[in-house]
Amino acid sequence: MIESKIIYLLGIHHLVQWNNTLKITEEFIDFLTTKIGSLHVDLIAEEFSEEAKSRNNINQTTTEKVAEVLNIKHLLCDPSIVEREAIGYLTSQELREKFGSKSSFEGTDEFIKRKKFEKEFMWPIREKYWLDKIKNKSFKNIIFVCGCEHLESFKFMLEQNNYSVLILEKQFLYESQLANKKTG
Repeated sequence: MIESKIIYLLGIHHLVQWNNTLKITEEFIDFLTTKIGSLHVDLIAEEFSEEAKSRNNINQTTTEKVAEVLNIKHLLCDPSIVEREAIGYLTSQELREKFGSKSSFEGTDEFIKRKKFEKEFMWPIREKYWLDKIKNKSFKNIIFVCGCEHLESFKFMLEQNNYSVLILEKQFLYESQLANKKTG
C-alpha cells in the first residue's frame, strides 16, 4: 500500500453536488466539513465536470464551495464529452442506439440491459479516468465524492493500484434509494 495516502470514498446521489435547496445537501455539507477536519483531508475530488456544471447552470459544485471555505484543494474528475469519446466511453445517444430508446426508462428490460453493460464495460473506463486524474496529485488524505453505485468498483480499482481506501459510512441518498438499497 502507498504509505500515508488514504482515499476516502463518499457515496452520494448527484443532486447533492449542485442543488442547495435540498435538506440532504445541508446534511452533506455538514458531514463533509466535519470529515475533512477529522480525517485531515487536503484534497477533495468529485465525479463532476465543467460540462456538468454548465448543464446544471451552476458556477460551483457544493463540494467546491466546501473546499473553498476550508481552503483545501479541489478537483473535478469526470471526463467531458470530448474526453469520453477519446477514452472510448459511449455517449447517451450511442447507448440508446445500442439498447433502444426504452433503455432510458427505468424499469424496462432495455434499461436493465443497458445499466448492466454500463457497469461492466463503461464504468471501468470512466473510473480509470478518475484514477488517472488523482494519481499524480500531491495529497496525504483525499475524499472522493462519487455516485454510490461506484463505491465498490472504484474501491477495487484503487486498491488494485496500491491505494489505501475506506468507504465513509454515510451515503447521501433519497429515501427511495435507501429503500431500494435495503431491499436490493
